[in-house]
Amino acid sequence: MLSKGDEAPDFTVETTQGSFTLSDADGPVVLFFFPKAGSKVCTKEACSFRDSLDAFDGHDATVLGVSTNDDLDRLHGFADENDLDYPLTSDRSGELSERYGLSGFLGLSQKAKRATFVVEDGEVIGVTKGLLSAEKHVDESLEAIGET
Repeated sequence: MLSKGDEAPDFTVETTQGSFTLSDADGPVVLFFFPKAGSKVCTKEACSFRDSLDAFDGHDATVLGVSTNDDLDRLHGFADENDLDYPLTSDRSGELSERYGLSGFLGLSQKAKRATFVVEDGEVIGVTKGLLSAEKHVDESLEAIGET
């Protein structure tokens, strides 16, 4: 898994709000990988990012949710159901997860662990791990952004 100080792989993905390219982002980007839209912890995490968007906006940060098991159609519904006003993308292929050094967990169908990477100017400036700790990902991402 990538660590703080590592070079962040660039990528372009289709999201619930159009195309997104990491290297085109102005300011930090928070990539939070989650296993399954609609599950209790994933919904809590997604809503925690939603509820903290003003703080991220204050740092000119972009939040991007990356589901490892849902297709884009499902993510559109998930975003609508939870009023998520930031882009979500599907990584069912596992390509993005692999590039960021994530792998399966305990043999479950999840292609990636719950992990969050904060990237700025092509460098990972923060990493948060933890399968069941939804709010921790928001708090530690804001800390990483605040240190830059």
